[in-house]
Amino acid sequence: MVSVLALDNSTQHLSIAYGECSENELENNNYYHEVHVNNASNFILPNIKKIINGNIPDYIALSIGPGGFTGIRLACSIAMGLALSWNIKIIPLCSLLCAIESFRCGYTSLNSNKNSEITSLDFSVPDNRIIIDARMNEIYTRTFSYENNQYNLGSIELLNIQSEFNGFENKNDAEKDILYSNPNKKFILTNIENYKYYSYFAYPHALGLLSLVYNNLDFACDPHQIQLNYIRNKVANTIAERII
Repeated sequence: MVSVLALDNSTQHLSIAYGECSENELENNNYYHEVHVNNASNFILPNIKKIINGNIPDYIALSIGPGGFTGIRLACSIAMGLALSWNIKIIPLCSLLCAIESFRCGYTSLNSNKNSEITSLDFSVPDNRIIIDARMNEIYTRTFSYENNQYNLGSIELLNIQSEFNGFENKNDAEKDILYSNPNKKFILTNIENYKYYSYFAYPHALGLLSLVYNNLDFACDPHQIQLNYIRNKVANTIAERII
């Protein structure tokens, strides 16, 4: 067993968890998972203090993006400061993988209730895809499958919606809205096969990070070695580009 503090702030959800991880289970876990649009910095440290309850973890699991530029940097700076003061290592994990694992384990809702729709998605199919809104008419995406307790992951891609996903243009307006337009559905799991797909909520949850830790202990590193998944350096269109 290893004790872990997990942090994800790659979306509008500030997600913090602390627990003990083994190969097949989590024990004694506690978490905080709430929406904070612009004020996560006011809540992250008080809730970390409350959740760890005076304990010093063996590791910090950190969601390193892609996702919200400011939120990822906030969580990273907190994780680095704590890791240095506690003299422990950080386990960097992709936020897209965290969202997939959170969905697979049923941690996708705010209160961590199990998601009954999970049974209708075949995780062993290689064409499963997770999508996050990257703004500026683009998306971050990654293909994945899960079989025999292992993930097979494609590379993280930054794609233009219209040019790369023309196959979805034939879907009705409601389905296209689910994929791209609704601001409350940032993360979508999509199974693409013969122009058929299924879409679900798949927000990353810190408990999902905890469940990934044991199989990723080899990636633990010193705080100064952390590199965030920005994917691109530009985070918004200029005023001139918006006018055009």
